[in-house]
Amino acid sequence: MTKCNATIIFGDDYGDNDCTFHCNLEEGHEGKHLETGTVRGTMPYYLTWEGSVVMIHVKCPKCGNEENVEKRMWDIYQSDHNGYDCLVCETMMEIVP
Repeated sequence: MTKCNATIIFGDDYGDNDCTFHCNLEEGHEGKHLETGTVRGTMPYYLTWEGSVVMIHVKCPKCGNEENVEKRMWDIYQSDHNGYDCLVCETMMEIVP
């Protein structure tokens, strides 16, 4: 089975951490995305959502810094700023093939 690669990311109430959920269904499924699991071995959860956060892997050609960037943000920076700057040296990042 090839898994759907849809994800959703939640930040916590304090803003110091994120949690990423991944769809457990087959690639190409219809309807909402789904992840199920157990928190701390005792609390089952069942999470469904529509849409997806798509992450892309990028690398700085100058300093080698690598990041995972939300594709939506990458597209915004490409259209508004002609690229996404490296957080380390401010060189334009490139998508890792």
